Amino acid sequence: MRIAGVFITIGATVVLAAPPATAAPASTAREVAASATKPGVAYSGVAYGSQVNLLNGTVTSGATAKSWVGCTREGGLQDAQSVAGISIPVVGKTGAVTTLARTTATSTYKRTNTQSQVGKVNLLGGRITADAIKTNSSAYAKSGGTRSGVNTMTFTNLKIGGRSISANVAKNSKITIAGIADVTVNQQSRSTSSTGAYTARTTGLVIRVLPGNTLGLAAGSTIQIASTTATVQDLPENQIYTGTGFSTRVRALSGAVTSSPTAYIGVPCAGGVAKNDVAGVNVPLLISSGTTTTTARGVSESARIYSKVTNTTASPRILGGLITADAVKAETTTSRSKATGKYYRSNTSTFAGLKIAGKSVASADLKANSVVEIPGVATVTVNRQVIGAQTINVTMLRVELLKSVAGLPTGSVIEVGYSGTGLK
Repeated sequence: MRIAGVFITIGATVVLAAPPATAAPASTAREVAASATKPGVAYSGVAYGSQVNLLNGTVTSGATAKSWVGCTREGGLQDAQSVAGISIPVVGKTGAVTTLARTTATSTYKRTNTQSQVGKVNLLGGRITADAIKTNSSAYAKSGGTRSGVNTMTFTNLKIGGRSISANVAKNSKITIAGIADVTVNQQSRSTSSTGAYTARTTGLVIRVLPGNTLGLAAGSTIQIASTTATVQDLPENQIYTGTGFSTRVRALSGAVTSSPTAYIGVPCAGGVAKNDVAGVNVPLLISSGTTTTTARGVSESARIYSKVTNTTASPRILGGLITADAVKAETTTSRSKATGKYYRSNTSTFAGLKIAGKSVASADLKANSVVEIPGVATVTVNRQVIGAQTINVTMLRVELLKSVAGLPTGSVIEVGYSGTGLK
C-alpha cells in the first residue's frame, strides 16, 4: 500500500511472532532426538587483511577479505576470501589481499589454521611500506589432550619510518614513528581461556596513532594488517552456542565493507556473556547514531539452553535524516528444551519513532520483511527475518540504494540493528 508518497508492501515470507523465549509457538519448534552430551573438540578461526578503527566516531574499514570458520566440530571445512586492493583516505592503501580459514581432523590431532597475505602495503603517507606481509596461526588439539599452537609472520621489504626491518625481527617488536604512531611488528600470543579455549593469534602490524600527529587522525586510533586467529576447545555435544549482533554496517555493491559492523560481538561458543559498547557512529552523508550496545549470552538453565543477542541503537539517522528513529532494538533468542530436544526461535525486536521520508510509520503497518520504497532513492526492508531450523537472524533496517550516494554505487546496503542466534 501507499502512505503519503511512501510505498509499503508486506513480504510473503514466514512471519514469526514474538512470544517469550520459553514458549515459542509450535510452528517455530523442531523435534530432535534427545542425546546425552559428551565432550569433543570444536574449531573456530578468523583471518582478515586489514581493519581500521578510528576514535573520532567514524569507522572507516572493517575486517577486509574476512575468512571465518566457527563454533563447529566438523573437520575439512575451508573459507577463502580475497579483494583486489584496499584504499582508505589518509590511512593508506594495499594491493591484493587473500585469506584462508580451515579445519583439519586426523587420527592424531585436530587443527584450526588461519592465513592472511597482504600485498603492496603503503600506509600513513608512505611511512610504512612493504611488498608483502603474511601471517599464519594454528591451534592444535592433540590426542591425549595436549594443546599447542604455531605463529608465523613473513614479509618482503618492510620499512617503517624509513628504516628497513630485519626478516628475523623478534615477535612483539615495537617501533615508534616520532609524532605519528607506535607500531608493533609480528604481534603474537598463545593462551588458554577460563573456559578452556586454546587460541593462537598473529597480526603482522598493529599501528596505534599518537596524539598531535600531522595526519589529522584521532589519537588512539588503530590499524591492523594481516591478522589471523585460531582456536580449539572442548565443548559438549549439542551445546555449542552461536550468534552475533551489531548496530550499523555499510557495504558497497562489490561487497567491500565501507563501515564495519559497529558494537559487534559474538556469543561465546562455550556460553557466558559478552558485551560491546560504542559511544556513537558517524559515516558522513550515510549514517550516524547515538550510543549503541550489543550484549550476547549463551546460558544453560535447568530446563533449557539458549543463545540470546540484544542490540540497541539510539537515534539512528540514515541518508542525512531521510530515515530516522528514536531507538532501534534488535533481539533474538534460540533455545532448546533439555527434556524434549525441541528448538524454539523468537524475535522480540522493537523500534520507536520510526520515520521514513519524513512520515511516521507505525509498528502495525510493518510486519516481518516489510518493504518501503523511497522512489528513486532507496528500498528499505524493515524487520528482515531469516529463520532456520535452529537459527534466527533479524536486521531491523536494511536500506538498499537506488542511486549513488556519497560515493557508494547503486545497490549498496546500509544496515541498522542486527541480531542472529543459534545452537549446535
